[in-house]
Amino acid sequence: MPFSHVEIEQKKRWIISLFFLVLVSLYFLTVLVIGNINKIFVSMICSWSLPLYLNLKETIILLIAAFLVSIIHWCISTRDAASKMLKILNAQPIDKKDLYHQRLKNIVEEIRAATGGQKVRCVVIPSISMNAFALMDFKEEPIIGVTEGLLSKLKRRQLEAVVAHEMAHIISRDCLVTTISCSLFGLHSGVLNNILGDYKP
Repeated sequence: MPFSHVEIEQKKRWIISLFFLVLVSLYFLTVLVIGNINKIFVSMICSWSLPLYLNLKETIILLIAAFLVSIIHWCISTRDAASKMLKILNAQPIDKKDLYHQRLKNIVEEIRAATGGQKVRCVVIPSISMNAFALMDFKEEPIIGVTEGLLSKLKRRQLEAVVAHEMAHIISRDCLVTTISCSLFGLHSGVLNNILGDYKP
């Protein structure tokens, strides 16, 4: 278990690097499977005998292609990742005229001051469910989001505990790993949902 800020940062960098390696592996395996399916199809049509294994040259070409596609995917997915998620959630800024919103803002400012003045943006999700979350991308702009249902049902002390919990995720940078993983692999899960959406076992 990490005990220092440096060790926590190193652990997060290793996890994010692992995400990139998983992305490269996914693209490599995808191209490999598609290539072998094409070889089988051509063999059946033309009566050719094509090997399904890769030689060294083909392996290197596939790895380079997977690496380049992964870089493009990474850049597109992680750019403004937090803002994209907020848009999906229909997050709204704090309404200065709303007393519940103002109470939330005051609590965030108090906890922000108590934790060293970390810059944090606060948003509200128009939902009656009771939930809260923290987001962070590589722009170092932490965000705490709270649903309207949570704001209306919790007392001040309870809301303080929830906001403090989300601030802990920001300080430990756990939310960075979560945000990046969601932005990276959301595309694949969306494709699978579209493919398997009508499938009912």
